[in-house]
Amino acid sequence: MTDTKNIMNDGTHDIPGTQPEQAAGRMTIYCEPITHLGRKWIKLDIADEISLAEIKKRLPSLHWRAGSHEGLMPWRDNWLAFLQAKLDGLAEVSDSPPPGRRARRSADGPRTDGRKRRRSSSQSPALPPEYLEQLRQRNYSEATIRVYVSHFNLLLAHTGHRPPQELGPAEIKAYLEYLSGEKGVSGSYRNQAMSAIKFYFEQVLTPAREI
Repeated sequence: MTDTKNIMNDGTHDIPGTQPEQAAGRMTIYCEPITHLGRKWIKLDIADEISLAEIKKRLPSLHWRAGSHEGLMPWRDNWLAFLQAKLDGLAEVSDSPPPGRRARRSADGPRTDGRKRRRSSSQSPALPPEYLEQLRQRNYSEATIRVYVSHFNLLLAHTGHRPPQELGPAEIKAYLEYLSGEKGVSGSYRNQAMSAIKFYFEQVLTPAREI
């Protein structure tokens, strides 16, 4: 059987956003899904200390509320991972509400208030509980955990909701090619997806499979 090591062994352990706990004091952009004028959006609550000029450069599709540091981004699947990649090095991206505000449901990943989410039949199968346990045992930040969960759930959906332990090199390679080709994602986005998949096969699956 072809080893997946050659598919994904390209330095993903060194990419931003895939290592344990982020540096203390990093500025945070708080995001939440909303409905406005009959359309779905992601609202970004941006700290005053963060350069709006840099945000606009990295996210030209944002719609801005006059005189504020709030922006609206058109809805897209896996929005949390997308923003994490786009804003890497500038600010932490969180799907938790700003301090002092009530928690809402997040668009992907676990609820930020600790309560269980209802899952429709069209969603990915439940993430193996060991996946979250291993991420937390290794002290990954909550933002990185949400990004990993989001990426891994998208892989499961793309492969027809098959149990992840049944996936092999062919399915992983096809998914990565789909991201780069049909979806046209950035290298940073693809690397994050690779890291989420790699974590499952090397740190969660028993016995582990090198990839």
